Parts: sequence; C-alpha cells; structure tokens
Amino acid sequence: MSAVFVYIFKLKHIGYHFSIFNQGAFAGCTFAFFLWSLCDHGLTIYPSQSLVFVLPFVILSSFINLISPFTFSPIAHPMIGSYLFIFGVDMFARTGWAMHAAAITNAYPDAYYHTSRSSAILSVFVILLTIIGSTFQIWQVRTTAYRIHENQF
Repeated sequence: MSAVFVYIFKLKHIGYHFSIFNQGAFAGCTFAFFLWSLCDHGLTIYPSQSLVFVLPFVILSSFINLISPFTFSPIAHPMIGSYLFIFGVDMFARTGWAMHAAAITNAYPDAYYHTSRSSAILSVFVILLTIIGSTFQIWQVRTTAYRIHENQF
C-alpha cells in the first residue's frame, strides 16, 4: 500500500514537469524560427529539412528547461514574448518579417522570405526586447523567486 502512495506522490508534480517541458519546447521552436528569419528564404530548401532544423532546438531546450528551469526560463520567456510581440507588430505594419514563418511551415508553397532593411530592424528589436526582458527576469529570479522556491521545502 505504501508503494502506491509513493507512486501517487511522484505523479503529483507531473503537471509541473509537463508544463516546464512544453515551455522549453516552445522556446526552442521560437529560437529556431528567429534564426530562420535572419537570412533570405530561410536556411533550407525542402520542407523536411525545416523539421530537421527546428526539432533539435525543441528537444534540446525542452530538456535544458527540465534540468534547470531557474536558469533557462528567465532567458526563454522574454525571447518568446519579444518574438511574438514583433510578430504581432509585423502583422500590423506588414513589413514582410513574419513571412519566414510561412516559409518554415510551408503554409504557402510559394512563400518567399526576403531579408530587407525593415525586417532586419525588426530582428534587432527582437534581440533588444529579449535582452531587456531577460535582465528583468534574471533580477526577479535572483531576488524573489529562487528564495520562495527554496523556502518551500
């Protein structure tokens, strides 16, 4: 009977680990998409090559986030936020920066992404917003979140 309780107690945190794993996967996908946006028509030609390019980032960042969420999350979450914010800005401004996502996912077979001056400026803003957000997140984790987590047990 005690073995059943130990097993149930271990499963108590499975939702936490699942969410941490998914956050890492989303961060890896976002980082791969951002790298893709830095060059003309992406880095590959065929749709299967885009999966081979994105999948290692997803797997690696998922496991890094599982191993050390207090180190990886303060960098990954601002990266996700800044990427999606600039993606939304491009949906409004229509500079063509978001076209790289269509090229990666092969949503439009004739999608062609060209790196222009405006798309390069948006890529720089992604980097700047990530640095600003990461600075704040690292400060917050070091001052509050890490202490709260360590005092729980």
